[in-house]
Amino acid sequence: METGLNAFKEALHLKHVEAGEYSPLALAYIGDAVYELAIRTLVMNRGNMQANKMHKKTANLVKADAQVFICFWRKS
Repeated sequence: METGLNAFKEALHLKHVEAGEYSPLALAYIGDAVYELAIRTLVMNRGNMQANKMHKKTANLVKADAQVFICFWRKS
């Protein structure tokens, strides 16, 4: 039995595809999901709380104006 990413890809029947085969909008779509997962992990790392509160905190951090703020804040 395979473990890790290969097992995940096999279980979902994912084929190998080059990133250049996707449009910029398609890449942005998957990038948004990766970003949201990172933010959800950050929110959960701050401690246990009600799911509704986690959702509200996550939603506030993934909206566009928050992403711009985080981007410029990190550069300074």
